[in-house]
Amino acid sequence: MAHQTSRFARWLIGGTITACAITGPALAAPLSTLPISTRTSFRLGDAGVLCTAQSKPTDARLTGMFDRGYLLTCRDAASPVGSLIAVRRGINLLSEPSALPMATLDCKPSTATLEGVGAVQAARCHDKTNSLDYVRYSLTKRHTSYMVEGLAGYDPALRLALASVVLDRAQPGVIQVATTEVSDPAAFARTQAGSLDTAGARQEAYARGNGSRFAESAQFFEDIANREGDDAATLAEAYANQGLQQSNLGNFSAALRLLARAEASAPQGDGVSQRLIRNYRAINALNQRDTDGALEELNRKVADVMAEEGESQLRRGLISIPMAQLINRASNSTQQVAQLGSGLTQLERAAVLDAQATALTGIAFRLQGKLSDAAARLDRARRDLASVRDGRVLSTSWLQSEIGVERALVDEAAGNPAAAMASFDSAIATMGASFPKARRCCRPRRARQAI
Repeated sequence: MAHQTSRFARWLIGGTITACAITGPALAAPLSTLPISTRTSFRLGDAGVLCTAQSKPTDARLTGMFDRGYLLTCRDAASPVGSLIAVRRGINLLSEPSALPMATLDCKPSTATLEGVGAVQAARCHDKTNSLDYVRYSLTKRHTSYMVEGLAGYDPALRLALASVVLDRAQPGVIQVATTEVSDPAAFARTQAGSLDTAGARQEAYARGNGSRFAESAQFFEDIANREGDDAATLAEAYANQGLQQSNLGNFSAALRLLARAEASAPQGDGVSQRLIRNYRAINALNQRDTDGALEELNRKVADVMAEEGESQLRRGLISIPMAQLINRASNSTQQVAQLGSGLTQLERAAVLDAQATALTGIAFRLQGKLSDAAARLDRARRDLASVRDGRVLSTSWLQSEIGVERALVDEAAGNPAAAMASFDSAIATMGASFPKARRCCRPRRARQAI
């Protein structure tokens, strides 16, 4: 039972907070309500084989700033099963180049009807070299031409992908295809990560970590580390998250090696990276029930982060000496500067990570039986989170909910069941408001089973 406590803590704290502290937007709507055109990935259908579409901005067929491209992947396939484009130009269904590796196709035109869309042009194609059948669908709506192509065996996924993009919202449906080569979720994650740009892969990596899919998350971060070797801050973040997921899987020695690699890769004096690694080292200790080790990690000194004055000066066009050094050093400073307008600032990211550290300290105190100290730290962490953008940072909802659960466990251990139930209800309400489909993960019964 002791191991389950640690696992529950890392489910809700481990991967989530860094998504907002490092890369996530400050304020956002739940993903399921966002239009397809604003998302980097989306699920195809809602039942059957898991298939997804990932944005592919490097598709050679995209020529205009409003053009979009996607690769389609399914869990039972080791490589993409299809592609889709939405472009502001005409498309010749039979001669349009393909984004898939295939030999010359012999295509015959036909027509088809897609649910919710209506009549579309269609083509059935055959690859004689590999003895594979493909299908293509296209239509033009207003000023945009749409085309989806892919293996004929995945026709339901292709139809749902096209309908979702044309209607700009995910369409329900069942995908039933024959199992092909791979059913390993980690292998599927490798395929998906390879089809996304770095920003999209990072977003998916954190999403899988938040959903307790630790092996898949580690695969995404491994892909990021392999492709971003020249960006010190991104490389450090990827190594740190690989280490966290290895810890979540119980591979504590591997976690320590990866966290050490993250520390060595991080830009010198980067306070945000230092806070991230500090917190992950503490979580690794808590996962092993080493509360003293966790507290020692949390007491580590970290570099100060640039004050708000410097960031406000940057917005006014003034570049101070510290900001100039930040921009010029070998890290992802360009991205950091670009995100000052809509994302969290460096100071805000540091504040969120410090709030996470305070919450982790509270968890360690609870596990040591120091209930008063635990309650004080958890309450302080909650206040600190509320001070960042008035508590309206969507991606901190997981941490806010976990603090509520931990506070409930403290009250329960102190013999105050009424207060414990109130804290459980608050945690459920927090998750329900931000992620309506996530209510079940915060049920009090499950929280108690994690004790």
